[in-house]
Amino acid sequence: MQTDNHRILIVEDSETQAVFLASILENKGWQTHWCSTAEKALESISGERYSLIIVDYHLPGMNGDQFCRTVKMGINTRSIPVLMFTIEGGPESQNAALESGADFFASKETDNDLLVAKISSILTQSRNVELMENNLALFHRSRILAVDDSPTFLAFLEESFKVDGIILDTAENGEKALKMIAAKDYDCILLDLVMPGMDGIDVCRKIAGKTNLENQLLFIMMLTAHEDKKEMMRSLEAGADDFVGKSNDISIIKSRLSALLRRRYIQLDNQRIWRKLKENELKAERARIEKEAAEEKAKIAQRLNDSEERFEKIFENNSDGVVILDQAGKLLMMNASAERYLGKKRINLVGKPFPYGIDSNKASSIEIGNPDETYKIVEIHPVEIPWGESHAYLLSMHNVTERELQLKKAMDELTASQYQLIEAEKLGALGVFTAGIAHELNNPMMGMLNYTQYSLKHVPESNKAFGVLQDMERETKRCIGIVRNLLTFSRMDKTDGEGFEMVNCSTLIDRVLNLLMYRIEKENVTVVRSDNDRIPEIEARPGNLQQVFLNLIGNALDALSEVKDKKIGIHTTCSDESVRIEIADNGSGIKKELSTSIFNPFFSTKPVGKGTGLGLSVSRNIIQAHQGKIAFQSTPGTGTTFQVELPRKINRIKGNAPFNVTFQDKL
Repeated sequence: MQTDNHRILIVEDSETQAVFLASILENKGWQTHWCSTAEKALESISGERYSLIIVDYHLPGMNGDQFCRTVKMGINTRSIPVLMFTIEGGPESQNAALESGADFFASKETDNDLLVAKISSILTQSRNVELMENNLALFHRSRILAVDDSPTFLAFLEESFKVDGIILDTAENGEKALKMIAAKDYDCILLDLVMPGMDGIDVCRKIAGKTNLENQLLFIMMLTAHEDKKEMMRSLEAGADDFVGKSNDISIIKSRLSALLRRRYIQLDNQRIWRKLKENELKAERARIEKEAAEEKAKIAQRLNDSEERFEKIFENNSDGVVILDQAGKLLMMNASAERYLGKKRINLVGKPFPYGIDSNKASSIEIGNPDETYKIVEIHPVEIPWGESHAYLLSMHNVTERELQLKKAMDELTASQYQLIEAEKLGALGVFTAGIAHELNNPMMGMLNYTQYSLKHVPESNKAFGVLQDMERETKRCIGIVRNLLTFSRMDKTDGEGFEMVNCSTLIDRVLNLLMYRIEKENVTVVRSDNDRIPEIEARPGNLQQVFLNLIGNALDALSEVKDKKIGIHTTCSDESVRIEIADNGSGIKKELSTSIFNPFFSTKPVGKGTGLGLSVSRNIIQAHQGKIAFQSTPGTGTTFQVELPRKINRIKGNAPFNVTFQDKL
């Protein structure tokens, strides 16, 4: 199957013949289009591009020879190869067809395989010639090389072509022909099929598709004494452009050769025309580009001039002082504002070193004394800028005397509020961050816990996987706890009564101790309770308060890790308006320099992996959401006591009451 996308026009008044011919061609992968008259065909080629036209000689209306002449007269169509395809195959019919402008001739009696081979050769030849770069003069005497082992036949050809003005060279064998082709330019090769040594097929294969010295494609016409289908097929497949029997009238050979040469001239002329058009197009394009470049150059020059004027106005009228120094620190330019700041005229400074020492890599301030014994502070900002082929330094100068005085006052005020501002920024950003993380992690973690607990119910304890599943359950719960801490920290609960109920703090502490009982007993910790039996219930969210007590008692257990006699004391008291809970330990205590940081999110003194640093931060948020207070007292090496005070009733009008914790806070 052919791979080239060739499109062939069939001009045939017999639909049966056209369909038959189209089926043969389409089986080779070529596209076909059929027109029943020459007039329709001319209309078709005016809008479509074809690789080959196959036309019948006898057509209704305009005949095939008239059609050929019309096609060859068109500048856009004359390069299309035309194959005259007719029922008459005699010498007179061939000569008439080729003289009318047809490039090739074939009888309708031609074998199908031979016809396809001939068309394939025409398409290959046409494609190669269209891609050639022409360097020849258009008109010249044709030079032909005849290759035949018969001196008689060569002499016959020489005599026959004398009157036609064609230069005919001869060679008696293929080896000599190849040497002559390498040394001279030929338009066509007449090649004998059967020769001793290198035969016509071998020579054809060596030169088919090649070009002559002037970069022109060589045409090959194979000659033989026996017009055998097999030999004709071999010749066309080897690269021959045409196949003619020696037994034919010499006029047939001349007609076919004339058609090949005529086609050559048409193709060369087309190349010349298109090259000329391209050259004119390039000249016009070059002229347009040069005109646009000149106009653009003029615009750039005008813009440059305008830019320089704007620069001078901006430079001179700038309220800030502007100074430009060269690489050596000598003054190149300065504006009027710089003169006022420095108290010196530019005429006395230009070309001289700048009178004040500056660092070209950073801003600096200089003090300039005045005759009235006052002074001003001028801040200088240096910037490296391109200057000609090198660079310079642009100094912008600002009078900051008043600003410096105001800055000192502002710094004093800023220091007082800096801590609260930083805290607010950190908590605001952290709230958004933790809320997003917790939201994304909570659902998958609950799913993991459910699947793990489901697996524990269905896996025997004797199975090795049971222990792994227990570890997985424990760690998953731990992760869920972290997520809950993050959610609690990122959300300030509203005190509108939602989720609030009456609860007993002692009951909540009992629940927490039950949760931690295994650890308390394992670590041999003594818990001392001192609760008032008449502790009243308070309005609170029980889950949140339980989280606070769990964090505080858990921290107390962590602080006892290095103590032998481990004790935790829990003391609950009440008043008419509030309930106070104290949780004390005799652990390592908190260093004074860390006391202002323990409520910060993610701050932890525990080893990596033992804490998230969110426990106390979350606890403080919960207590503040309950309008309560939390504080602590600690002595390093002795222990720590945390105090929590919660109102018995939530004040709906008051709302949240923030509480600043310091090391000295006492309840």
